[in-house]
Amino acid sequence: MTTFNIHLHVHKVLGGIRMRLRSLNTALVGLIAIPMLLLLVEPLSGYGQSDRPASTSKSSAGGRYAAGSTASAATTSIHTIDFRNFRYPAGCSKDDPSYPLSIHVINGTWERGKEGDDDYKDYEVKSPQYARLLGTNDEQAVIVASCFLGMWSDTEVFVYGMDHGKPMLIQRLTDSDWAPEGCWIETVTPEVKNNRLVISFMSGGFHAQPDWDVTATMKWNGSKFVSNKTVKTRFKP
Repeated sequence: MTTFNIHLHVHKVLGGIRMRLRSLNTALVGLIAIPMLLLLVEPLSGYGQSDRPASTSKSSAGGRYAAGSTASAATTSIHTIDFRNFRYPAGCSKDDPSYPLSIHVINGTWERGKEGDDDYKDYEVKSPQYARLLGTNDEQAVIVASCFLGMWSDTEVFVYGMDHGKPMLIQRLTDSDWAPEGCWIETVTPEVKNNRLVISFMSGGFHAQPDWDVTATMKWNGSKFVSNKTVKTRFKP
C-alpha cells in the first residue's frame, strides 16, 4: 500500500468516526431535551381537576338559587333591606296632585311643609311584615303605607320580593284591590296571617256608621294579588 493510499484510508476511517460522534451527540441531546420538554409541558397539561383552585363565580344555571351558589344570605335575604329608609312609587298623587310620584322615606316618614298648615303633606310607612305569599320558599316583604289627605289618610300596600340580590316591587295594592265596592279608608288594617295577606276594613252604611266589618284574604294568582275570600259581619257600634 502506497503512502497516498494509507493517507486516504486513514481519512475515511476518521470521517466515519466523526459521523458516529455526530450521531451519538444528536442522540444525547435528544435524550436530554425530551425530559426537559416533558417537565415544561406537564404543569400546563395537568392544571385542572384537583390542582386548579375552586371557582368562586356564581352558577350561570339557576342564578342565586342554583346549588353551590356563592351568593351569601346577606345579598339575597329580603330581611336585609331597610324599608324604613326607602323610595316608594307612592300613589298619593291620584287624590292630591301636589304629592310627588316617588317618595323617599327616612325613618319611615316623609313630610313637606309644617304640620297644621293647609299645604302640609305627610307619608308614613310601617315596619315590614314577612311571609311566603307567592307559594314558594322565598319570603316577601309587606309594607303598609299611608298618605295624609287633609281630613283623612289613604292606605296602600306594597309587596316586595328579591331579584338577583335587589328588592323588586311585586305589586302595589289599594282599596280598589281589596274593596272594589268601596270602604271606610280610615279603618283599613292590612296584616300577614299564616302566609296570607289579610286586609280588614269597614264598608257600607252612611254618615258616621258603617254597615259591615269586612275581612278580605288576598291570594297570588300567578300575576297579581286578588281578593280570594271575603267575610262580612254586621257592624256592631
